[in-house]
Amino acid sequence: MGLMLASAVALAQAPSAADMARLTTDVRRIEAAFVDQVAGIAGVPAARIRQLLPSEPRIAERGPWLAQAISKEIRPLSESEVRAVLAADRERKNALAASRRR
Repeated sequence: MGLMLASAVALAQAPSAADMARLTTDVRRIEAAFVDQVAGIAGVPAARIRQLLPSEPRIAERGPWLAQAISKEIRPLSESEVRAVLAADRERKNALAASRRR
């Protein structure tokens, strides 16, 4: 009986195809907004920021990594600009977490 209940709970919690599509769309929108925000901070086109990002999107700390890459490849960022990039990364992480909870 307990196994059947556990199976029913697991099935009820499995995301549907529509849920997965929504999550994918949300992730793309959130990541694009982050890139646009960082581009505005750095004063460069968003395409230039996208070029800095590695093809593997599994960077855990994207904000610090991107701030360092901008400073190395484009121009040195001021302390306030670095803080703004880090704040944008926190907003990105919070938005991604909120999207997964829906």
